[in-house]
Amino acid sequence: EIFGPVATVHTFKTDDEAVNLANQTPYGLGGYVFSKDEAHAMQIARRMNTGGVKVNGVSLLELNVDAPRPAWGLSGFGEEGTLETFDVFCGKSVVGIAGK
Repeated sequence: EIFGPVATVHTFKTDDEAVNLANQTPYGLGGYVFSKDEAHAMQIARRMNTGGVKVNGVSLLELNVDAPRPAWGLSGFGEEGTLETFDVFCGKSVVGIAGK
């Protein structure tokens, strides 16, 4: 995970290829989907194994302030032994649309 102004760009031919590529990482803090078709982007976002997905935007911080901030995989730490642990094991994910 890179915390800075860096972006990796990958090409793909199918939605399945893109989702598989996104899900190959052992981390799962956040991801992004860009598309002219918002409904299609939401379908892709729901298939990603990550704690949060931003559609057509670049900051997960723009998501609803009351939304959970889960981290999947090797991302995050410190939730064991708390009530938040239940949320982690439920596999929750947040999806947001830029400007909404």
